[in-house]
Amino acid sequence: AMAAVAASHVIVLACASVAGSPSLSRAALSPLTALQHHTRAAPRARCRMSSARTSGPALTFAPASIRKRLAKATGAVAVVPSFAAAMDAPVARALSEACREGAAAAVCLDADPSAMRACLEAVRAVAAEQAEWQASFPGPCPVFVRLGVGVQADLREVADAGAAAVVLEEGLEGSDALRRAAEEAGLAVITAGPGAAAGEDASPFPRLALLQGVEDGREVEAIRSLHAEGAKAVLLAFGDPFADPLDAGYVAALLDEVRRKRSGTYAAHAFGGGPGGGLS
Repeated sequence: AMAAVAASHVIVLACASVAGSPSLSRAALSPLTALQHHTRAAPRARCRMSSARTSGPALTFAPASIRKRLAKATGAVAVVPSFAAAMDAPVARALSEACREGAAAAVCLDADPSAMRACLEAVRAVAAEQAEWQASFPGPCPVFVRLGVGVQADLREVADAGAAAVVLEEGLEGSDALRRAAEEAGLAVITAGPGAAAGEDASPFPRLALLQGVEDGREVEAIRSLHAEGAKAVLLAFGDPFADPLDAGYVAALLDEVRRKRSGTYAAHAFGGGPGGGLS
């Protein structure tokens, strides 16, 4: 069973601005607009009214729970939105809420080597927001931190801030040392690499496949296409920072669209593009 899980794949969908793409604002998709558009609006509202926030202990996610979230038993694609950690607490909480209510598999934050303090604060804000809803449905999401080139961090601090896992790209300089430090800190280590082709490594967690260069408005179609090729989950990495809590409505709309049965191409003119109005 472990070998079957290790052979699972995750897609990394990196989103940034594209020159010449439609000038569309994420802020145009407010939470109200998202709720009016999606049929899940009413059930979501009822769920939140019937759920109580809690101030209980910090979240913990066992390795088996993380594997299950990334490789769903139903065969449905799992989505892990990933955001630049340069954001204030209200934005972090809004994005966290959008991910949880959109049934994301996890929330990922990209570590900035020049601003690790800010990254840790964002991790704390997201983890705290998730922990408030331990008794609700949909349940809380684990927090991942994606480590890139030049990141120098005490991974025990990352774990203490509320992260459950780190994401390391294949070929990252110093990745062996980071892996050891993460494991010593009690963090799961998830590997990312290019392509959706089959591949296995020593990790018990799904390998992440990297996808970039998606045309604006085609994110959902790209996710479904790669899922049809055998990918189990998607790390949807937004390149540009989110600066307004209202922008979280874009994330909520996209997550809703992924779960729909109809065409994967959603109306970009209605929802706005990704950060900066497009993808790269």
